[in-house]
Amino acid sequence: FAIISPISYFGRSRSSKHADKIFALAIDLDGIHKKSQLIDLLHQTSTNSKGASPTGADRYLPAPTYIVNSGTGIHLYYVFEKPIKLYENVVDDLNAIKKALTRRIWNKYLTSLVDNVQYQTIWQGYRVPGSASKLGKKYPVVAYKYGDKISVEKIIEYIPKSKDKGSLNGNHCLPLN
Repeated sequence: FAIISPISYFGRSRSSKHADKIFALAIDLDGIHKKSQLIDLLHQTSTNSKGASPTGADRYLPAPTYIVNSGTGIHLYYVFEKPIKLYENVVDDLNAIKKALTRRIWNKYLTSLVDNVQYQTIWQGYRVPGSASKLGKKYPVVAYKYGDKISVEKIIEYIPKSKDKGSLNGNHCLPLN
């Protein structure tokens, strides 16, 4: 199997000091054991869920660009319209945004592990589509194109004004244009 993060690197090692650009936020969603949970994921990321959004966004959750079946879980890839240069001062903002988005996605309708949310940093690697899943070579990782590319500003629209939004501190170093 192969693992990669949605980040480009320069130099000889895949370390944060050699990180160049981030192309997507990838969220790992485990604990999907029922068909109804997958149906709820599709519903929460569709415009049919607009009325349930506490932020007034056009749907309850942002639609991921890709939904990846990793064998025992799902990965949601939010591919950015433009890659973001990984200067030191933007990493904390991106990690806070990813944590807040993960908290929204890991809800009681989508996972049986709602009380055990798994947070990863932007550096987390994920299995590459076409490579072997945790179930073995007979069950490769499969990716499905689902939504459009998205901006960081649009992702932030889905984070309610609560402790999640507060963790962003309003001091974004990200290039939000």
